[in-house]
Amino acid sequence: MNNNIKKNPYEDITYEEFRLNPSGKGTAFFRSREVVKEDLERRTLMLIKYSKGSFQEKIYANKDLTEIIIHLKVPSEQKIIIDKKLLYDVVIELTNEEAAIKTFMSVAKYRIRFYSNSPDFQFTYTFSAKEHDLLPAFTISKCSQEALIQSAEKRNPDGIIGFNKSIFFALNYIQYKGLYRLNEIRRNRNDINYRTILDSIASMEEKFTEYNIIKRLNEDKKARINKADYGDTQKKQNSKKSNVVGARKARSGGKRITARKPKSLVKRK
Repeated sequence: MNNNIKKNPYEDITYEEFRLNPSGKGTAFFRSREVVKEDLERRTLMLIKYSKGSFQEKIYANKDLTEIIIHLKVPSEQKIIIDKKLLYDVVIELTNEEAAIKTFMSVAKYRIRFYSNSPDFQFTYTFSAKEHDLLPAFTISKCSQEALIQSAEKRNPDGIIGFNKSIFFALNYIQYKGLYRLNEIRRNRNDINYRTILDSIASMEEKFTEYNIIKRLNEDKKARINKADYGDTQKKQNSKKSNVVGARKARSGGKRITARKPKSLVKRK
């Protein structure tokens, strides 16, 4: 028996296990990770509050709830001043074939897989997610083909998943909205249709193009605002100068004021 074979820390990892420790089962959970987790929870609430309904979700499940797919649109944290919001697609796939599923109240013990078309997930975690069987099989076609075959050695040398923002914003949203409860899923479920789900997900290439367009429009509008602000400042300064000159003329009765020479420069007779 070869004891050197590295065990997959994500083998059959559950929703609750991953949410509490994304480094995988049996790995140490340090206080620093708890700080990151709490910070992401705080930022999720801020996004929900200020993104004005940008979070969107659609639930798919079969009748016996052995397979559940939650597709979410997760807003970017990037400050955007144009009307168009940048939303990333996040898919959470949950499966459980146990007979005891009928007694479950939530998805806590469901096997979890996930996908995101955010650049950070694609180019940092996609390869590791595929290697550890964490990608929903039907989402492979929506991944960056480069990310699927090339390890992110520099960005993710340990090959762990960690606290990816888009994934944890999605999980925190699910918790906050109570979408982890099976009764809630049963009430809001749609029949699973992979084609329908895929058609509503932008590919990595499409999302990257959208990101660049929104970034350019955002920068253009910011430049116009800055230019307008500069013009207003100049007008105020010119107006202030005019007011000062007008006040001086009023005090002199409209006569031109000539500065007097210092006494030391006046010729003595």
